[in-house]
Amino acid sequence: MKRVWENIILPIFKHEHIKSIVEIGSEKGINTKNILEYCMENGGELTSIDPEPMFDASAFEKEYEGHFKIYKTLSLESLPLLEGYDCILVDGDHNWYTVYNELQCINSKFNQDNFPVVFLHDASWPYGRRDAYYNPDDIPEEYQNEYIKVISDEECERLEVNSLKTPLYKAKEENTPKNGVLTAIEDFIDDCELDLQLHYLPIFYGIAILHAKDDDLFEYIEKIIRDNDIMAYVDEFYIRRILDCEDLIDELKKENQQKDAEISKLKQKLDAISN
Repeated sequence: MKRVWENIILPIFKHEHIKSIVEIGSEKGINTKNILEYCMENGGELTSIDPEPMFDASAFEKEYEGHFKIYKTLSLESLPLLEGYDCILVDGDHNWYTVYNELQCINSKFNQDNFPVVFLHDASWPYGRRDAYYNPDDIPEEYQNEYIKVISDEECERLEVNSLKTPLYKAKEENTPKNGVLTAIEDFIDDCELDLQLHYLPIFYGIAILHAKDDDLFEYIEKIIRDNDIMAYVDEFYIRRILDCEDLIDELKKENQQKDAEISKLKQKLDAISN
């Protein structure tokens, strides 16, 4: 969600005077740091849930003392313990069972008047309509879609892949019932007795924003999306990525040319010595 922090999430935080925040899935802590900087400036608190964060959580707790705490567990273990937050960012295990039950946990703690703003990542392809599992054993068997392993144990070892951060298993099929993140969101809305409103941005793997019915907030978020010209932003993002890659290729070519020149000089010296 870090790619939409400044343009989408931060303005909503400010508009809603968000103070108490929960984050499911911190990964490298990039967006965690964004949120904590906001908390420092606005007297907020962040609770993160991540079984194996890829950053020094202890250092964060010291740097943002009084504003940060972390549960190093699966979301469905810690989330039921939390309540009273204004906003939650859901970016953990990308499958129907986990997301649906995360939303049900949230629903059990709130009502129509205090339901938090919920940001959900990976609501578009490839996980919007297809489950991914970090560890299938975490999912009850009756809720597992038939899955395949997408990366071998040998490749994991060679690439030093962290299985808690890279989904190793995916459902064989997509667009079937109880399959994928967006399906979980839609099923939750259908089953929930609350009157909720949903925004959907099919960018950066899909961003969904869910909140209790509030026409003013709904129009504000839609205005942010329109004013930011999201598609132009995405286009610029990928063009910059392409240019960065081209610059890197040029640098590698120059390095190779320099190495080739050095090798050529060494060969000449070797020939001179041999002769």
